[in-house]
Amino acid sequence: MPLNLNVDGRVFPVRRADQPLTGERGIPLLGEIDLDECKITISPFCPRKRVLETIGHEVGHAWLRDRDLPATEESFCKLLGKIVFNLFRDVERYGGTNRLLLMGKQEQVLQPEVGLADLNPTDRVEVGSTDCHACRTPVGPRSVVRGDLRDHERLQISVIDLAFRCGHCDHLVKWTEKATDGGFPSGITVDGQTFTRGEELAEFERNHPEESGVIQIS
Repeated sequence: MPLNLNVDGRVFPVRRADQPLTGERGIPLLGEIDLDECKITISPFCPRKRVLETIGHEVGHAWLRDRDLPATEESFCKLLGKIVFNLFRDVERYGGTNRLLLMGKQEQVLQPEVGLADLNPTDRVEVGSTDCHACRTPVGPRSVVRGDLRDHERLQISVIDLAFRCGHCDHLVKWTEKATDGGFPSGITVDGQTFTRGEELAEFERNHPEESGVIQIS
C-alpha cells in the first residue's frame, strides 16, 4: 500500500525516486513536490533519520499552496497543528514511522570516487550512528575515517569521502557526502556505499591500524 497524504481533500502519493534528485546548480535534494501533479518524491539517498522530516517539509508546501502565510502566531500554530495531525494520521494508516523509514532501505550507487590515499588516519568524524548497507549492522559513532574536502567533478559541489571497516561482515565501506558550508559531512549522500575486501581492505587496515569497526549494540 503506498503512502498517500491528504491535504485539503487532495491526495499526494509519496514515492521513492529511482534516480538522485537535484535542484538549482546541481545541488542534491532530499525530496521534492509537484504541486500540479500532486505527488511527493523522496531521494534514494535521503538518510533514514530524515525521511519523515523531508516528507513533512514537502507537505508543508502543499498546505501553503492556496494560503497566505499565517499573519499571527496563533493562526500559524493552528495550521501547524493541522499539518502535524494529518501527517501522522496518514503515516499511521501507512503502517507507522518504522515502515516509513524502510523507504530508504536500498541505496543506489552513483560513481564512487573515494580515494583511500586521501583519508587522514587521525581524522575521525562524529557522524552519529550509521550502518553497513551490506549486512545492515549498526556501527557506532566515531568509527568513520574522513577524507579531505574536495570538489565533486560531476556535481560541482564540495564533498567529503568517508570510510570504515565493518567489524561484522569485514568489508571496507566507502561513500561520499555533500559538505556543509563549514566543511563537515552533511548527511546527504551523493555517492552511495560501496563494499570491498581484498587488497583495498588490507591497505586500509595498514593505514588505519586503530580502526576497529566498532559495532553499536544498542
